[in-house]
Amino acid sequence: MSIEKYNNEMKLISSKLTGNKEKDIEILESLKCDYIDHEYGDEIIDEINRIIGRILYNEEEEDFDNAYEGDINKIMEELKLVQKYINENNIEKAEKIILDYLPMLDICRGDKINLYMEFRNPLEEIYYKYKFENDKIIKKPVLPIASILEKYVYILIKKGELEKALKYIEKGIKCNPLNMAFVFQKASIHAMLNNAEDIFEVIKDSLKLCYIPEELARSYRMLGGYFTEKGLWKEAICCYLYSNFWEETEIANGELDYISETTNINIDIEHYINITPEVFKKHGVLFKPDYTWIEISYGMASEFEKSGRIDDAIGYYMVCYNLTKDEELKEKLQKLLKRN
Repeated sequence: MSIEKYNNEMKLISSKLTGNKEKDIEILESLKCDYIDHEYGDEIIDEINRIIGRILYNEEEEDFDNAYEGDINKIMEELKLVQKYINENNIEKAEKIILDYLPMLDICRGDKINLYMEFRNPLEEIYYKYKFENDKIIKKPVLPIASILEKYVYILIKKGELEKALKYIEKGIKCNPLNMAFVFQKASIHAMLNNAEDIFEVIKDSLKLCYIPEELARSYRMLGGYFTEKGLWKEAICCYLYSNFWEETEIANGELDYISETTNINIDIEHYINITPEVFKKHGVLFKPDYTWIEISYGMASEFEKSGRIDDAIGYYMVCYNLTKDEELKEKLQKLLKRN
């Protein structure tokens, strides 16, 4: 598949446009017929339709943008309502709302040219493009796909439809493999199915892409649970202590207390911290997050600092600091916070 062929066709189509609204729409409509049997016909016709849409709404761009924003706001409000019903355990009402949106996800299904992905921030998009070879054009979906899928998966889990839930989780991971919410849902389903080895593999693999401290902490807690179930106490202790390094929680501390009381092991924190890298290496568990996250976020932070966008610079330096606990970065952040 060659994007170059697609781009050449789109350039040819653009060259035929005159700038006259009515005439250009007529030209574009007639061109659609020429691409019905083309190798990339579906993709080109979709793009022609998007061009027609832009032409139609060009004179009322502000009205169109306001209408689009209004639609998204309406969806987000309905998703809040879904969450409210979920919290109340009213799964039937929650599902009724979500089912109305599922057919719309086909809009963002992607094709031979386009790939629709929903990143949580610019850092994730840059990281994905750097790490994953893909010759498709990455586009942002018009719908909050992740929010819709995450809630629907939860509903399916509550209904006991676990295999179906796994299928929708894969859609979510495809939409953004860096979003750990779907990974945690997948691991939870494997826990319900008593697939301990699957839990281990899912979490172990996800650590290669994980960069948010709270998500790192949760990942290591889940690995701690796996090792606890196996009776591998040394490994479990290392996981729970390392989880607390990223984010200290009552859950991890409770598990450490449980291990200590159950096994009569005196947990020497310094000793277990020192042996953690070797213990993880033995089981193929990643000890440090991918350094690429630090390189990209530091580069972004530096550029923002140079251009005077201090809030953005602070945000991305904070990503670096959270992953390194570097004292020089801490000092830099303190200086920027004072300047700001």
